[in-house]
Amino acid sequence: MSVNPERAERMNLSEPYMQNKMVFVVPADSTAQSMSDLADKAIGVQNGSTAQTILKDSSIGGTIKESALATNIEAMQQMDLGLVDAVFLDVIVAEYEITMGGKDYRVLSDGLAEEEYAIGFRKNDNALRNEVQKILGEMKADGTLAQISTAWFGKDITTVPDNK
Repeated sequence: MSVNPERAERMNLSEPYMQNKMVFVVPADSTAQSMSDLADKAIGVQNGSTAQTILKDSSIGGTIKESALATNIEAMQQMDLGLVDAVFLDVIVAEYEITMGGKDYRVLSDGLAEEEYAIGFRKNDNALRNEVQKILGEMKADGTLAQISTAWFGKDITTVPDNK
């Protein structure tokens, strides 16, 4: 999940394992070249996500016509149907849909924010958090983490430090 102050307060989070940024995705044939071209356009975003908060707090110009949808996949489907002009979401999800899902989309070069992914645990569950953190380190060291990342995303996008 994306790390933010509210989640860090409510949960016990692992060390970040992946860097992420929030981007706009448009159909490949869209005339939009940057987020400033999205002023007064309908933008799909996952309801309740950090992307929704970031979009609401942004000032990309014009009027944001936010279309809050249940999932990123639903937002992409709305774009396929021409009901939204762009989708604002995690670059990880966007690139997965483009690469692995064979979608004819493109990511605009500018975005609004960077964030990190971590694993959330119950607030006082230090033992489980520490064990998972240890396993992530072992997976990094033996190459398993890179293999999984490459299988799903086409490259190793993890940020787990090497155990020393």
